[in-house]
Amino acid sequence: NLSGVAVSLKQTERLMGRKREDIEVVFVATGCEEASLGGATALVDEMRNHWSTSKTVVLALDGLSGGELRYFEEGEIVPLPLAGWLRDLLHQVAASEPRFAGVRGFNVPVGGSDVCAFLSRGYDGVCIGRVDPELGAPREYHLPTDTPDRLDPAQILESVDFAETLVH
Repeated sequence: NLSGVAVSLKQTERLMGRKREDIEVVFVATGCEEASLGGATALVDEMRNHWSTSKTVVLALDGLSGGELRYFEEGEIVPLPLAGWLRDLLHQVAASEPRFAGVRGFNVPVGGSDVCAFLSRGYDGVCIGRVDPELGAPREYHLPTDTPDRLDPAQILESVDFAETLVH
């Protein structure tokens, strides 16, 4: 969504100056998520011969305001479990700073994020987003009130910091 795209621009700036030389970081904004993950599916199909499943990790950012920071447990029809090493790393990052202490998994009840297209084809990955526990989705999700003035800059920055810590 828009907050994920905006954050990706900030993540690019923050990561590019600190990444190791042997690591390639690619930022992509896909479309058609609501239409059976159309953009992510097209991307993984196009890059399958270029991005090794053993050397590529996908980090999706989606809905970074309007709730509590979570990593998504996905697979509406077929379970798409997180790789054990990635789950362990998420727990380490959550324990690394008091402000991340509440970050935990969220079982996505319906649909899925763009990372599902990659998980279903053997890649490791995770989506980070925000969820209002009473709604089971970010506040304002797909409502006419989902406007930029409803975004919480502090939540977005905390999401950026968590994602950056995870990448490093």
